[in-house]
Formats: sequence, C-alpha cells, structure tokens
Amino acid sequence: MTRILLFLLVLTSTTAFAQLNSTLMDNLPYDSGVNDIWGYVAPDGTEYAIVGLVNGISFVSLADPSNVVEVARIPGEFSQWRDMKTFGTYAYSVADQRGSTEGITAFDLSFLPDSVPFTRNTYDIPGETVRFERAHNLFINEETGIIFTAGGTRDLRDGGIMMFDVNDTPMNPTLVGLGPAIYSHDVTVRKDTMYASEIYRGDLTLYDVSDFDNIVEMGRVQTPFSFTHNAWSTDDGRYVFTTDELANAPVASYDVSDKNDIKLLDEYRPVNSLNKGAIPHNAHVIGDFVSISYYTDGLRVVDASCPDNLVEIANYDTFLGADGDFNGAWGAYPYLPSGLTLVSDRQTGLYVVDVDYKSAAKIQGIITDADDGFPVNGVEVTIDAAQPNQEMTGVIGEYKTGIADGGTYSVTFRQAEYLPLTLEVTLVNGEILQLDTTLQKANQFFDAGVTLTDAETGMPISGGLVNIQGEFTDFDTPTNASGNITGVSLRNNQTYTVTFSAWGYQAQQMSNLAANEVTNLSAALVPGYQDDFVTDLGWSLVVGTPLDGNWERGVPVGTSSGSILANPGTDVDNDLGDKAYVTGNDGGGVGNDDVDDGTTTLESPAFGTLLPANSELTVHYSYWFSNFGGDGSPDDALTVSLKTATGETFLVKEYTEPTQAWVQDSFKVLDFTTAVDGLQLEVTASDLPGAGHVVEAGFDRFFVTEELSTSTSNTIDPSIGVEVYPNPAAGPFTVRYAAPNASELTLRITDANGREMSSRTLGANVGQIQLGEALPKGFYIVELLDAGQRVWTGKAVRQ
Repeated sequence: MTRILLFLLVLTSTTAFAQLNSTLMDNLPYDSGVNDIWGYVAPDGTEYAIVGLVNGISFVSLADPSNVVEVARIPGEFSQWRDMKTFGTYAYSVADQRGSTEGITAFDLSFLPDSVPFTRNTYDIPGETVRFERAHNLFINEETGIIFTAGGTRDLRDGGIMMFDVNDTPMNPTLVGLGPAIYSHDVTVRKDTMYASEIYRGDLTLYDVSDFDNIVEMGRVQTPFSFTHNAWSTDDGRYVFTTDELANAPVASYDVSDKNDIKLLDEYRPVNSLNKGAIPHNAHVIGDFVSISYYTDGLRVVDASCPDNLVEIANYDTFLGADGDFNGAWGAYPYLPSGLTLVSDRQTGLYVVDVDYKSAAKIQGIITDADDGFPVNGVEVTIDAAQPNQEMTGVIGEYKTGIADGGTYSVTFRQAEYLPLTLEVTLVNGEILQLDTTLQKANQFFDAGVTLTDAETGMPISGGLVNIQGEFTDFDTPTNASGNITGVSLRNNQTYTVTFSAWGYQAQQMSNLAANEVTNLSAALVPGYQDDFVTDLGWSLVVGTPLDGNWERGVPVGTSSGSILANPGTDVDNDLGDKAYVTGNDGGGVGNDDVDDGTTTLESPAFGTLLPANSELTVHYSYWFSNFGGDGSPDDALTVSLKTATGETFLVKEYTEPTQAWVQDSFKVLDFTTAVDGLQLEVTASDLPGAGHVVEAGFDRFFVTEELSTSTSNTIDPSIGVEVYPNPAAGPFTVRYAAPNASELTLRITDANGREMSSRTLGANVGQIQLGEALPKGFYIVELLDAGQRVWTGKAVRQ
C-alpha cells in the first residue's frame, strides 16, 4: 500500500530496520505519542489493536492486516502512561499521569467498528481519604472476571494492588478487595497466584489471592537489577519471566514451583546491543516463547521451551536511533489468533508484525581442562553465524546456547588461559546437541619486547606508553630509560594490536600480531603532537562543578532521545583505536550521566614547536556537541581555549549548535598568541544551572601541524623558501620551492618510520611540484636536498 511504502522509503534512506524471522505487515503512525498496546477479537472474528496514546486510546481494525485502519479514537487526559486489557466484549484502561482522574475506563466493544461507548469509574476506598483515580497497570483474570490494578499515587495505600469485579456490571466494575499496601508497578494473576512487580523493593513477590480478605505472601525474589518492572508466568505457573526497567538489564527466567526456593535459571539480553544501555520493558509468554518489547531494540522473541537456555529466534526493530533511553517499543501483544504481533512504538506508532515462531537450534555441554579434568570457568562460546550470539561457561564449566536457524556451523571456545578451540557442528531446530569438550592450557608465554626511539635522533624514548590489546587483554605499559618495556608476558592464545605512543610524538600501531611477534618490536616515533587517546598521555580533568558528566576517556557508549543523539556511540572514524574523551559514559537514559548545572574542563599536556626555526602551529581536533531538552531554548556551550605558559588564556572556539556527528576543526596558534612553547588546550563543556538541558560533548583525534611558508620555513640555507599546501591534505600535496643557489635539487618524503616513500629530482631551482597522491593517511617528513645535503625540512599530514 502507498502509506507504508512511502514511510519505509523515508526510513531506509537513513538505515534499515533490523529483523529476524519476522515480516512487517503494516505501520500506522500517530499524531501523538504512543504508549501501551493490547488486542481484541470481535465475535465476527475481526481482530483489533487497542493502542494507548498520550491523549487517549485508539481502536484499529486489522480486517486487512496489510492495510490497518483506525476506526475509533477516545480522547483522554494527557498521560505518558496508559495500560489496557480486555474481558469478553469489554476493554478497560487506566492512566497514571500526576493529576489523572480517569480511574478505570470501561469500553463496550460490541459496537465496533462503528463506535465505542465508554464510562469513567473512580472510587472511594474504605479507610482512605484519597480517591482511586489513577493506576499504572491493570490485569484481568479471565477465569474470574477480576481486575487487578497496580501503581498510581503513593498517597493511596502506597500504590498497592486493588481488585474490582466486572462480572455483574461490566461498565462499572465493583471494588471487591485490597492487596498489600506495597507499591507494585505491574501485576499478573494465574489461578490463585498473584505475581506482583514491586519495583521499588526490586522484588517479584508471589501472593495467594484465593481469599481477598486474607492475602498471603508465598515467596519473593530480588530480580537481577533490583527494579522489577513486569512479570509473566507460563500457563502452568511453574516458570516466570521478569524485566527490570534499567539500562543493560536482562529478561530473567525463574523456576517458582517451590515458592520458598525460587531459582534464577537464565538471563537474556540482545547480543547486538550488549552494554549499550538497551532497556527491557515488558515480557509476555505465548506458549514456549516470550515476546518482549525492548525499547530501542524493538520486538524480541525468545524460545523459552528450556527456561534455563533462552535463545532469541525473531526480532523486529522499530526504532532507528541510538541504543539506550526510553525510546522505541513500549509494548508487544502476541495473542491474536492470526499469530500476528502488535507492537507500539512511542515515536512511530503501531506495527503489525508476522513472527515466524520456530524452536531454536540449541547446543550445550561441559568444558573441562584437558590435563586435570576440572571444569573451565569463563569460556566464551560463539557460534559462527550471521545472528549475533554469545555464551560463557560458569563455575561448573557448563554452557547452554543456540541460534534461530539450524545448519552446519563452526563453534569456537575461547578463554584467557587456554588455546582457542573451533569445532564444526550441525544444529537442528527443536533439538539440543550435547557437546562436551576439553581445552588445552596455553602454557607457552612470550616476553614482550618493545623499544621506542626518536626517529630523528635515534635516542630511546623514556616514559612512552605501549598499549597491548588482544581478545582478553587491554593494558598500557610505560617505557624505561632505555626506551624498553619490561615484565610483560603474553600467552600464545590470541592476536594482539600494539600501539606505540609518547607525548610529543606521532603514534604508530601494528595489528594482528601473534605473541611471538611481539618479542622484538621497535618503533621509531617521529616528533610531533598527536593523541587518538588509545593510551593515557596525561590529559587532566580540571575540577568543575557537575556531579555527573565529567570528562572521561573510554569507548563511547551512545545515548539518544528519539532521533536526537546525545552521547556519541563511537569515536572518530579512521583514527587509532576506539577511544575518545566524552562527558560521562555510563549509557542509559540521556540525562543519566550528562553534564549537569556546571562545567567540566579537559586540559592537555604542554605542546609547542618542534622545528629549529619559526613555524606556524595549527591545532587540529574533532569534537562532538549535543544540547537539547529541558526548559526553554538550549543555551549551553562547548568551548576550546588556548593557555600559554604564563597563564594567559584565549577563547579559541565556542560551539553552541548541536552537531549530531563528529566534526573536525582547527585553528592557527598565531591568530591568538606569538607563544610557541608551553601551550595547553582546554576543552570545556558547560550546562547553565536551572534549565535541565541535556549536555553531552566529545573530543578526539588531536594533532598539531607546523605549516611552513617562505618566511617561516625550517631552512638551513636562508636563501631557500618552501611552501607545502594544502596541509593537511585529503589528496596530493603541492610543494612550491625557490632555491636560487642550489646545484642539484631533490625532494624526498619519508614516513613516520623513516622509510622513503617518494623521491623526485627537480629540474629547476624555482618551481612547484605535486606529489603524495598514493600516500596512505598519516604524518610525513618533507625534505629538500641539494647535492645530497638536506637544506630544508618540514612536516605534512595526509588525511
């Protein structure tokens, strides 16, 4: 249909939806924010979606699932939170905004698709002075016709659960019971057992509700992140699945058959967004599967037939923004007879998704030490498949994992102290392959040997930093007075990337090295200032006022609100490593670790000219700035300042416009000061107090170039003038030269290791030449020689 095609064209112009074993049937955008979702089947078999909006409830016909139509909309008070359930030909909803007065709204669905009559019901509660007018969630026990409400104002029985009977007066439910006065964020009931998600206690609590006058606690368990948001049991009541509504929290499975000894069986997280702040919201059990709305990760469907081995078998991502925060999929309703799943996305509306439910292809086993037979803990088990997967053995060496689609795969077992092992296996959907195996200790060690020297003088570099990174390794080691690292032993079970760095030098990197190849490495570092923040070269935090959001070095963890990016999710492309400086890096919600009500300043070590003659210093860097939300127009800033050795400080740049990407910028030192030594860069992110704006900043890929001209070149012969431009250059360089007294001119380019990359004989003493078009990105030394003697030298950068 036209609507969905146009909508998808807009979305795919940016990026594609992620999906596995699922097909989008239709999408219905709304002109307001969206919250929860439920479904209904009319007596004539027509299926409907009941969509919660911030300003009401929408009823959508799925008579044609590929062309869904809104047939009714009931306006309501503004509320970010709504919840709906159905019983017979009736639907019921609650709202939970502060000041909500809708109570329980009853809808008569028997007139669909023509109209939906409704009534609002509020209640006086015995012994209480506050009326029942709002709740956070509700659940209907379809066997008994009892509504259980949860949450709402804590001034009324602390937001505890209440019970209402809809059997006799379905449009006016009757209050019939009061649960414990303990705030419950959500509630479900199976037979006589009530599962209360007591979010602020962090507990899933089970109650016997066979007698409303004598409700008895049967057992409780603290969920993994102690913020129990939702719980749903299997039909037989033996297992329960919970969500904690926090960044990086899992969906957890429990065996509750013994209420006095509830056992945690497994935890599921989407592998593709691990540690990126993804938040689970609601989980619903459908047969052997759990259907999960996972905010920025969309719909996730897990095979839970073995509750101790939860395996994702389908997904559909409705949200295109960064991971983390409370954007995207709020709810998922999987119970329509057609098998379709309804997904509500807070920003982009209703999604009708056809899920291909299939039993996962599973593998499990025990990993032991090949020599002593003891179990091996901490073994990473990875199936080489397009679908991301990850598993790790526990203390008894046991692993359980799987993937959605069966086939022949390589399975790799890795652990920091053992040699990796890869085996080929055939996995079958609906079956479990038992594969026990052993790992051989990686008993061969190699002493790392690395030497850093100055490329111009050949002298050792003391106090440099060598970063050694492998699959299980990431550490910095300083060089001693001889330019060497000592006391580092590497196992022969991983490949390594080695980064050579020192302040005042251009860094180098070597990758894919075996342990025995790191025993005798040397790097001749070219003098210059460059920092991609792979290592800690001494940038310092100037104490500021914010409690959160101070500058820190690390792999950026992205955050976003809707389509607006806050913290970057990666460092700058095409630099060394994957680290940068960012303001706060805890992930989660956009306001979780941003700059708040103050300033935070990052200060560089001192830098200056490295050439013996005068030169123009140009400072280059990449920055990120995000500023939005709060009260009023965003008015915060990211500033870059230059400080001299005498304490003078010059404001170089002030950024107030959000970037939504890394942006490269530069400035000439001479535009602000004639000082050429003892310079420091200060980068300050500020959040003015009171307005509550989100402020995030990033800083990466710092380097300094010395741009030479005829008046400021590094010449040994004062009669010689040379200019290299553009510098830095994305393509070839142009070198303009004048050496009137020369006899035999040669222009030579060498790389950071002193290797000759280009050499040209110049036929005239005055002229210009273009070269460097084939050079890779990096720093280079440009030299002019007369009869083999160097008469001029300079630096050039190829970007």
